[in-house]
Amino acid sequence: MRRFLPARIRAPLVPLAILGLIAPVIAAFAFVGAQFGLAIGAFTLAALVVVAARLRYDEPIEVARRADARFRMLVVAPRALDAPELAERIGELARQGSRSLGGGGEPELLVLAPIVQSRLERWASDLASPRFDAQRALAVSLATLAAAGIDAHGRVGDEQTVQAVEDALAAFPAQEVVFLIEGKTGPDVEEVRRRLDRPVRLLGPVDA
Repeated sequence: MRRFLPARIRAPLVPLAILGLIAPVIAAFAFVGAQFGLAIGAFTLAALVVVAARLRYDEPIEVARRADARFRMLVVAPRALDAPELAERIGELARQGSRSLGGGGEPELLVLAPIVQSRLERWASDLASPRFDAQRALAVSLATLAAAGIDAHGRVGDEQTVQAVEDALAAFPAQEVVFLIEGKTGPDVEEVRRRLDRPVRLLGPVDA
């Protein structure tokens, strides 16, 4: 079954798109009359609401500047990381990254736990329970990494995964982003890959 995908438009084109929507309203008022102009205006307003709901900016994700040569990795964990072998794999990737930079100190890992909401929680605007679940998952992930001898710190992120990654990278200059996945990847991973100028790796049932 086909489904609608969010519209993507580059930021400089947004004013032109809006102008294209309001120009018919101005023309209707000027050449036809107020009544017809109001009707066109109502239709245009509805179109603007639809466009705004589906609009997604397609600009590069900005990453904070590095202050040193230390390798940094962002690990996006929507679910708790509780598998020791996966933690060891993450640690090995971080050490490989550090060696690729000349071994400038121990690698630094930031674990990001985006808030995961069910449809019912989203409908009820309930963030308290999902935030608590994300905090608990983050604590488990950090404990699993610590048990594998990997020092890491973490934060809970926005319920929109792409926004959570953007917020994290704005303050954490990661050289690589690792998504922990279960099953197929979603559009969020593909969007981060498209908009980010550094490696995005998938770890889970199928490594990529």
